[in-house]
Amino acid sequence: MLLSTFFDSSLGEFMKGSIVVETLPGLLEYASMELKRIFGRDSEPFLNSDNMLIFETNNVTYDSVLLTLFSETTRKFYMLLGSWELKDESDLYSGPLNVNWDALLHEDLSFAVRPLVKDNELIKLIGKQVGQAIIDSYYKSKGKRLRVNLSEPDIEIYAWIRNSNLVLGLNLSGDELNDEKTILARSTLLASNWNAESSFSEIIYAGISTSALRFATNEALRSRLRYVSFINLPFVDKNLILELARKNWRINREVNVRCYEVKGRINLIKQVNPELRKIALYDIEELAECNSIFLASNLITSLEKKNEQLLWAKKIADILNRNASWKYFTILARDDVVSQINLNAIKDEKSIIFKGIRAKMVRYIR
Repeated sequence: MLLSTFFDSSLGEFMKGSIVVETLPGLLEYASMELKRIFGRDSEPFLNSDNMLIFETNNVTYDSVLLTLFSETTRKFYMLLGSWELKDESDLYSGPLNVNWDALLHEDLSFAVRPLVKDNELIKLIGKQVGQAIIDSYYKSKGKRLRVNLSEPDIEIYAWIRNSNLVLGLNLSGDELNDEKTILARSTLLASNWNAESSFSEIIYAGISTSALRFATNEALRSRLRYVSFINLPFVDKNLILELARKNWRINREVNVRCYEVKGRINLIKQVNPELRKIALYDIEELAECNSIFLASNLITSLEKKNEQLLWAKKIADILNRNASWKYFTILARDDVVSQINLNAIKDEKSIIFKGIRAKMVRYIR
């Protein structure tokens, strides 16, 4: 039984639906905060997952463009196509057969079904049944056969199995919209609750300060529109994409953002990260005199070795205990590193798993 579809073929455009956003495991709270900021709408966990959110949309094109321009917690995003109860194997075919694939796809675009299940035999079964349903449905409507390309498809249809239901989503982003470093940087920034009007400093560069600058000025990442897959889909509003891409989204404001870095790393960091030319860089030894209200650090990606993370976590804590200016300090670090930080402040912490490593996002307040 088809529980939900979102395409009105008589109008030839999407009127409403749901978009699923994928982030890193354990970071739903921060992805939800970002979605609220971008759209002014609430989101909720999708399929009881720890890395996916779902929110309602009145215009798939509009919201897809805004996600592309402004989201830095999103790994991928999808349009929910429907959910079907699975009573037996045949439902893997009969459910998807009812989707209006002729309105979603085009014979010039190849496709692949991506089952997100662990069992290899089930992966093959879902891919075969759902893929055949898509081909048969499109052929019945258009009289043309869609091309399957499992290695480099133009369009991907993702399939989840939850509670004896098949759920399908159309990949709108294509490849990853943001890498892990970018997602962690923006998540740490959001965890800090920085308001963009106060001074902000990053301790040991991991992309948080440059993320803060983009966040504060509402910088639109227009170059990403060239790589997302939704721009090739037949149902999107190409004129609306151009209109939104040309719009001046920038917020003109004075932003006080800086970064404190280990002295021996400053020149290398500048060379590898051209964005830092917009950020004032200081020797970390000057951190004791820093007058920023908000501070943040991500030791997981800024320092590779555990012993380095532990060393600098203790040094940072020692310096901050001698600094009277800061009020909020947010740090993302390994669990066993955080446990060694001794700060005279109230702390609020959240446990996450990153690449199998137990970590914590901790916000110290004083």
